[in-house]
Amino acid sequence: VAAWIRPAKDGRAVEAARIAIGGVTSAPFLSETAANMLIGRELNADTIHEASQSARLESRPLDNTDLDFSWRRQMVEVWVRRTLEDAAQQIKRS
Repeated sequence: VAAWIRPAKDGRAVEAARIAIGGVTSAPFLSETAANMLIGRELNADTIHEASQSARLESRPLDNTDLDFSWRRQMVEVWVRRTLEDAAQQIKRS
């Protein structure tokens, strides 16, 4: 998972965002629904939780490995959450 986040000038809200997810489908995809949930909102625990759930619901993992389809989908939420938490920490430091 990769995230690009541009904070608003006030430093609190998110002005723009992109979330890319790989390793789930045949090619990486942008989770526009999850990214749009961040825009105009503060990057806090509640917002991160909502966006990561949205990414999980939007994902459609391929059933082409020994790993369970539902587990792979659950991991999308975990990795998006962790990535956004890291991004939030980076924003606070800058």
